[in-house]
Amino acid sequence: MVWFEKRETLTAYDVFTPARIPLDDKQTYVNREDAEGKLEECFQSGLIPVVYGEYGVGKTTLVRRYFRNYPAESNVFLTISAATTLPQVFQSVLEHIGYRVEVETTTKDIRNNSFGASAVVRGEIGETYGTEKTERIAVGSPTDAGLLKIMQKNEILLILDEVHKATSEFKTELSHFIKAARSDSSRFPLLVLTGTTMSPDELTSHD
Repeated sequence: MVWFEKRETLTAYDVFTPARIPLDDKQTYVNREDAEGKLEECFQSGLIPVVYGEYGVGKTTLVRRYFRNYPAESNVFLTISAATTLPQVFQSVLEHIGYRVEVETTTKDIRNNSFGASAVVRGEIGETYGTEKTERIAVGSPTDAGLLKIMQKNEILLILDEVHKATSEFKTELSHFIKAARSDSSRFPLLVLTGTTMSPDELTSHD
């Protein structure tokens, strides 16, 4: 008589690069003390970390684990594609914190490189303590003070994943947003960029 025993097979992916937090019982997170220390240094210094490397090495897992205790209501994780625009990112952030967003099509003026070719977002926050609280904003550029104040007030953590897929226009607008967000003493919004590349220059645009 031959006995057959069913055994669970663990792949290297399960063991070394878990795809989500919290970890499954069968998954083991490999400590990356040096990388975690650099993340900590960036945030303590008010800098914006750019996490880059080859596919599957655990970049996203590293960032998500670092912020595993950050409040979910302020944590916005977005995967970037070639079709993603910065207004869409802003829309996702506003919707995440309870705004009803209306999208209005506009025309881009090529002569002055005005922002918002695809959308202008208006936010209207929902009911608060049984009363209707309305706050409307129009976002016409990545440097609008109204949007930044909302993100600061809600202590937004914005993680942009797969930024290597973004267009050059997206990266340029993102650089303007970063510059505006760091123009005062506020440490919010917290921003993290990750991407599959061996060069950080491929994830950012320099102003």
